[in-house]
Amino acid sequence: MYRKPYLYLLIICFNNIQQVFCQTQTIDSLKHQINITANNNKKLELIFALCSKRHSLSTDTLYKYATIAKTLSKAETNVHDTILAEYYFINYLIKKGQ
Repeated sequence: MYRKPYLYLLIICFNNIQQVFCQTQTIDSLKHQINITANNNKKLELIFALCSKRHSLSTDTLYKYATIAKTLSKAETNVHDTILAEYYFINYLIKKGQ
């Protein structure tokens, strides 16, 4: 009597198994390039490219890369990059709700 709905539910659940990616391919690609790049200027450029996708990033990821950008830009003593890093950090705070 009640077997058919459960059977249909099981068929639906197990029939549509697919591999799902949580992030876009460009975000994954940028993260990979950031991890393998040794040059700080290139790494900072890639981090800014990643942070520009801030609407697709989680708050933790945005915080992580904004903090790295602040550290790298202060080490390079580049005022423009420091301001841009602060901008992304402020975006993190806004997204977090503080």
